[in-house]
Amino acid sequence: MENTDNNKNPTPKIEPSLMFHSGGTTFLIGIKFADKGDTLEDKIKRMIRKEVKEASF
Repeated sequence: MENTDNNKNPTPKIEPSLMFHSGGTTFLIGIKFADKGDTLEDKIKRMIRKEVKEASF
């Protein structure tokens, strides 16, 4: 008898995201990374540097 895995509901891939609350609303912001191996920490640091450089804070 062949042993096969018939799992029709595989575990979904968890994407990096940020969650914050404003008033009675919860915001969940997904973060998409390019396929160059960035981590969440790398992405956030780059976003902060860009905002400081543009003085858009």
